[in-house]
Amino acid sequence: MRWRWHTLLFAVYPVLFLYARNSGNLPGEVLVRPLLMAVGLAIVALLLARAVAGEWNRGALLATAWVVLWSTYGHAHQYLSGGGGAAAWFGHHRILLPLWIALVLWLTVTVRRGRPRGELVRDLHRAATLIGLVLVGLAGVSSEAGLRAWQSHLPKADHRSPRSRPTMTHPDADIYHIVLDGYARADILRDLYDYDNAPFLEALRTRGFCVADSARSNFAQTLLSVTSALWGNYPQTFGYTRDDRGQGRRVMSRELRRAMDRSRLSYHAEWTRAFATGYTATDMLWVDRYLGPVVSLNEFERALVAATPIDVLLNLLESRYGDVLHRRRVEYAFAHLPVAPTDPPRAFTFAHIVAPHPPFVFAPPGATAGAMVPLADGDHVIGESGLTVAQYRAAYRAQVEAVNMRILAAIDAILGNGRESAILLHGDHGPGSLLRWEESPPDPTAARERFGILLALRLPGEDADPCYPSMSPVNASRRVSGWLTGLRVDELPDRAYFSTWSRPYDFVEIAPDGRPVAP
Repeated sequence: MRWRWHTLLFAVYPVLFLYARNSGNLPGEVLVRPLLMAVGLAIVALLLARAVAGEWNRGALLATAWVVLWSTYGHAHQYLSGGGGAAAWFGHHRILLPLWIALVLWLTVTVRRGRPRGELVRDLHRAATLIGLVLVGLAGVSSEAGLRAWQSHLPKADHRSPRSRPTMTHPDADIYHIVLDGYARADILRDLYDYDNAPFLEALRTRGFCVADSARSNFAQTLLSVTSALWGNYPQTFGYTRDDRGQGRRVMSRELRRAMDRSRLSYHAEWTRAFATGYTATDMLWVDRYLGPVVSLNEFERALVAATPIDVLLNLLESRYGDVLHRRRVEYAFAHLPVAPTDPPRAFTFAHIVAPHPPFVFAPPGATAGAMVPLADGDHVIGESGLTVAQYRAAYRAQVEAVNMRILAAIDAILGNGRESAILLHGDHGPGSLLRWEESPPDPTAARERFGILLALRLPGEDADPCYPSMSPVNASRRVSGWLTGLRVDELPDRAYFSTWSRPYDFVEIAPDGRPVAP
């Protein structure tokens, strides 16, 4: 039996391999659920194959063959469909999937009839086990190296210990930090999207919010923007070297994790909550209470599913299942934002809600021209996913209307739960109908669209408005911190920085009119 555990090795290898390729951007927590599923898959395959073959020797080989075919279907489809001629024809699911099923059935019948036999079976066991060990070992070493890189590049910041927390002016207040991904400022919606958002802003004001009418995001990318809002500071101050900046996206996710752990707002809380986003980098799995629908796949898990035939089957059972899962996540976050009246006091709720950002799950029929829009933006969506600027803007307007209705209902539930609550509500950046990710500096109109954001702040008991027209998220979180402690918190200049997708730490400062600031 010692050579028959290759099924387990080949089941966990795809998980480790994918993680090894992305470990510089992902926390180790994302491995837990996929690895458990992979082990479960291996056990089920072994039991079924044992029943088919009638004994363990050939059953283990059959189980491994099943696992390999299961986890490589998506790769075969991608390779063939990306080629030309006959290869592309074979790459269609309607051709490839029946051929894959036929291959599985042929292997199953062959083993059931008693082949292979004797020494060949033992040699195949040894070969499969050795190959599995080598593959898993290489993926494991790469994953460990990625985790070490994650830890070694954590941002350096000086924080006080919990013992030296200041006295709280509002000792039982809950803190809500709600990020509506890609939510534009009112004038951007009016000028570029032909949409009047004044009724929504007035509804916020009647609920005690101050709205910063000229707010801009501090950065054009989610990870940088959310991190700076959580820290109440700019990432350039954390001691990164040019080498770190050159690594690009490897540094960003690690920085966001550290920011959530020791953010300016969670620092004052007794316990933390966060919601499933589907965007692996902002899935705060380590908080005290991680919330999401029962069925929810993040980007890492979606990539694993896409490599299997289940991706095809899910789309047959429920059209656009990826959008369906995303919509359920968004709806869940809105519905469960309020802390329950019976929960302990001083909760910090971080909600990164990926809307009105694509995918446009609330768009009316035809608004996206039938295109499957990924969790991406700018020219990663327009053109590449079949959308035009006009289609993007039509779908975005529908998203804004849906988000407005849901966030107002969530705010009413928060205000009605009988607890004192500070609420910071803002976009991490604006929409991207004109955004070209590798164009730096960007076109001024594209920059205005990308940096103009919604920002609203509610601090109970404040005599004056807690915000000012040009406030950015960096200073909004500082203002909340000052309200919690009753201490004066110095504000920073409200600045906006653009960087390309491939070089996210090469910053160009952008002026309010969208033009680059002269060095």
